Amino acid sequence: MTDFVREYSEGLYMLAEDEHLEETLDGELQALNGLFSEQPDFIRLLSSEGISREERCRVAEDVLRGEVHPYVLNFIKILCERNAFRAFSDCANAFHRQYHAACGIEDAWVTTAVPLSEEERATLVQKLEAISGKRVQLHTKEDASVIGGVRVEMQGRRMDNTIETRLKEMRRTLLESV
Repeated sequence: MTDFVREYSEGLYMLAEDEHLEETLDGELQALNGLFSEQPDFIRLLSSEGISREERCRVAEDVLRGEVHPYVLNFIKILCERNAFRAFSDCANAFHRQYHAACGIEDAWVTTAVPLSEEERATLVQKLEAISGKRVQLHTKEDASVIGGVRVEMQGRRMDNTIETRLKEMRRTLLESV
């Protein structure tokens, strides 16, 4: 993380904390982060030095006014003014990490072959909370290549109990024994 990202995300977080808006701003920053990643032309537009800073700020204002909290909009305009809009994603992620650290929340990314039922989700969350000692926020995705089982990435670790991985391990073991 660059000093710029740290400084700006911490500044926004301190403001949010003073106003008890951490959850609101985190949600909006994460939603925008996803939206911007799907719309790279918007990132290029707000990052273009071929357009004046004032015009970039005006575009951000026109598109986002009334859609996001004024603090988020002002943050985006500051990034545009500083020719640093490309750092938005890093800033949003740093804010998210700071919010989760303050609230004792751990993100867990779970990959399965088929969608988890609500009961399976609840059971998995309980187990992961016991492992991490924190409240777990589950992010799930399906990938048919895992065939069955669960892959979890949390706290910088990967726990992989998928059939795909077990088959690869079996193949490796068999090849080593030949």
